[in-house]
Amino acid sequence: MSFFDFSSFTFFGLLPLPLWKVLIDAVFAVLMWGVLVRFAVMVLFGDNPPIRALFSYVQLTDIVIRLLRLVTPAVLTPAARSLYAAFLLFLLRYYGLPVLNNYPVDGLASLPFEDHLAAGLSALSRLISGIGS
Repeated sequence: MSFFDFSSFTFFGLLPLPLWKVLIDAVFAVLMWGVLVRFAVMVLFGDNPPIRALFSYVQLTDIVIRLLRLVTPAVLTPAARSLYAAFLLFLLRYYGLPVLNNYPVDGLASLPFEDHLAAGLSALSRLISGIGS
């Protein structure tokens, strides 16, 4: 293996996929979940949330919404645009990235980001239940 060949680098065997594949999926996962949280904020507080941190968050996620503006119907409300963008990012992650990166996906929990998140939450749950007993 040459120094610049990362095709089989799986982070010392801890990850089932090469690290670059996990990182690409993690970027799209953060974008998808971030836009989904934006939808929840906009449903609960409207277009201009009264809390400064939420308003900044909505402005930050505007970047993703503007990038997907070309494929989003213009008749949708701002909250619906967020939900539509999250759905498009999910479809890209569920169908597009596995084809491009050549890894199998059998369900939502087998996506790399959600798989590691579920494993981490399970380990945390076992740790908490072990402390309590």
